[in-house]
Amino acid sequence: MKAQVLEDERHSPMRSRIVAAVLSVGFCAVSAKGAFVALGNVPDLPVSASSSADAKQTKRADIVDRNGERLATSISVYSLFADPSAIWDAAEITNELLTVFPDLNRDRLEARLSNRDRRFVWIKREITPAERQAVFALGLEGVGFEEEAKRFYPQKSLAAHAIGFTDVDGRGLAGIEYSQNSKLSTSLEPVRLTIDASVQYSLEAELASMAAIKNAKGGAGVVMDGETGEILAMASWPAFDLNQRQDFTENEYLDRASGAVYELGSVFKPLTVAAGLDYGLLTPRETIDVRAPVEIAGEVIRDDHPVPNGRFASVTSIVAHSSNIGTVEIGLRLGAERLENFLTTLSLTERPAVELPASGRPLLPKEWSPLTQATVSFGHGISVSPIAFAAAFSSFANDGTFIPPTILIDDDPLAEVREPRRVMST
Repeated sequence: MKAQVLEDERHSPMRSRIVAAVLSVGFCAVSAKGAFVALGNVPDLPVSASSSADAKQTKRADIVDRNGERLATSISVYSLFADPSAIWDAAEITNELLTVFPDLNRDRLEARLSNRDRRFVWIKREITPAERQAVFALGLEGVGFEEEAKRFYPQKSLAAHAIGFTDVDGRGLAGIEYSQNSKLSTSLEPVRLTIDASVQYSLEAELASMAAIKNAKGGAGVVMDGETGEILAMASWPAFDLNQRQDFTENEYLDRASGAVYELGSVFKPLTVAAGLDYGLLTPRETIDVRAPVEIAGEVIRDDHPVPNGRFASVTSIVAHSSNIGTVEIGLRLGAERLENFLTTLSLTERPAVELPASGRPLLPKEWSPLTQATVSFGHGISVSPIAFAAAFSSFANDGTFIPPTILIDDDPLAEVREPRRVMST
């Protein structure tokens, strides 16, 4: 027995060293865990079905212009969350958080942090590095940081209406971000647009300059390749910075190039003349009497720009001098059915088949009376979007062939409906 006691005493220093080593390892592990949490690299907490896994913004594919210029991308940011089940005093935590985020609603935040049945609630999404450091310095229990992917637009307001934007969870809400949401959220291959950033910049600068000169409430512009239907630039004014989505107004948000429709007026006149020529009701050498105003259903149609020295105006002069009288005379020859059919052939009586969610549906005459027929001939009584009209007018640049507009280069989902079709003779 004495020998056994001596044997135990002889080995006790070894056991003490082993126990001490184990405790040291445990202490180091706890210290490392504390440092890991303190630095904000918090591992996912066990959460319910309504956790961050459902709402966390994941990395989306880039959107680039035709030359690879980046228009939209994803960057890493941190968001602040809490585990209410790990919080002892929700009121105290709320007071501390309000010192960093005074814009948060006190009652709502305290109620969320008091719900101990929940394991995960968002406190603030997409916080700044300074805010993250300030929260970290408070040393609050049950509070952590989640790394997310935030959508960022390097060109700010360039092509804002076409590109669109996402919500805080990375779901597309407008523009290409919406129409191509599935591809952007499931593939890392960039979505390539037909837009040329340099052409887009020039168009927006010109549009803003003219809007300022005219003191305009809004404006729109489209640059399109007539032979391919590719949109090289598409702008709506006023624009807005896509990175400041909380600040833009309804007037800025409206996409006037594709989502709104207007009575575009005299730009319709060449279409009416083309229809007259194509139906054989007009010849290029013919002249039309434009001296007297035209009276229809009690309304008088005059020329705002009389043809100089003109009693009888040639077809060329009617277009060149934008003669209402001459165009109405041609429209009356056509008749309502032919004129409507011609505009339908140019896709002006339907929503344009472009890959944008805000594609404006035209406003058409309820009935094609003689007066409506006359006014439509020079662009009134019918409202279409600028992009729809640009596509129709591009037929003149493509030997009478119409091609639906497109803003996508790769994997065009509308390729089957983008086949060129003859709408008028060369």
